[in-house]
Amino acid sequence: MSNRKEKIQKRIALMKAKKTMKDLSYVELINIEEDGSIWLDVIAAPLKQFRRIGPKSAFIKMMDEHNSTISWLENEVNFLKEEREWLILVPNSSWPVCVWANVKVLDFSKAMTELWEASENGDLIIASKSSGFIIELLTKDKHFELYIGQCDTLI
Repeated sequence: MSNRKEKIQKRIALMKAKKTMKDLSYVELINIEEDGSIWLDVIAAPLKQFRRIGPKSAFIKMMDEHNSTISWLENEVNFLKEEREWLILVPNSSWPVCVWANVKVLDFSKAMTELWEASENGDLIIASKSSGFIIELLTKDKHFELYIGQCDTLI
């Protein structure tokens, strides 16, 4: 019975993720990353490390104007600017069924804004398979925490 429930949850999450991706203009869906993908294993280590170190090692920005936050985010992650393909956690997909997507970035600045605005809680995870960079933006009560890491690449 539990297996059936998991399959239904997964199917619903995939449908929602595809709708979310279809609504975005500045990132184009290449494909959905398969569960058990080696890439998801590769990025798992830095994500666990981010949660372990807490805000002491994060870039922190107090909440203020929308444009200021987007500018801050773009400046901090400008190393992703030349990356044309990202692996992202689809906005608003989360536990128990996270949906990851490989996307083509059509415009860096507009894509960052669009992904952040699409996220109901303001959280983002973006990775580059070619460079190994990974970022996670978390929204807290009165501030944002940005974690930047690098993982092994398989290319």
